[in-house]
Order: sequence, then C-alpha cells, then structure tokens
Amino acid sequence: MRAAPCMLGRIQTVWCGLVWCLFAGKAMAPGVLSAPMERAAMVFTYVVGMQTLTDWNYDLASHITQVFARLASSLLTVHNGYLVEQVPGFMLSAFQDAADAVLWATHLQDLMMLEMW
Repeated sequence: MRAAPCMLGRIQTVWCGLVWCLFAGKAMAPGVLSAPMERAAMVFTYVVGMQTLTDWNYDLASHITQVFARLASSLLTVHNGYLVEQVPGFMLSAFQDAADAVLWATHLQDLMMLEMW
C-alpha cells in the first residue's frame, strides 16, 4: 500500500535534493546553493476568501492570484527568500532568518493594497 503524498514529504524531497546538490558541488537552479540550511523560517501565505471570490467573480479571482504570484515571487529575492511550493492563491516560502520572513510578508501586504482591483 502506497501512502498519500503530504506537504512534509515534499519538503523532505526538496531538502534531500538540496543536500545532494551541495555534496555534488553543482546547483540545480540559480540560488540553490545559498538556500537556507539547518534552520529556516517557513512562511505559508494565501489569499483570504479565495473560494468565495472565485464563486462570485472568477475573472477577478484569476487576476488576484496572478498579481499575488507575481508580487510574492519578485519580493523573495529582495528579502532573501526561496520558493518551496506555489499553487494559485497559496505559497510556501523559506527564509534563513525570521526577520526577513516578516519583512517580506509586510512588504507583500503593502504592495497588494496598492494594486488597482
């Protein structure tokens, strides 16, 4: 019997892949060798009320998820963050330092509030 995949399993897979890259001495993607090791501040972000918004106005919900993904991803490098996983309206990120994670989250909220909806 095969167990269903879970979020923790995916994180462990990413971690094992990162360790392999470090021992092999080559990066699988830009910035991987400098990704957080040993300790990390994990941040899970999501668009609140996404299902209700999607039911009410699908086009607006799609626009919001695109803006969220664009802004959140672009701010990761500014705040020393790394994308772990992303699906529409949700993002899991890792930061070496908790202060960077908080600054990223507040910066993202500020930029989302400035968007023209």
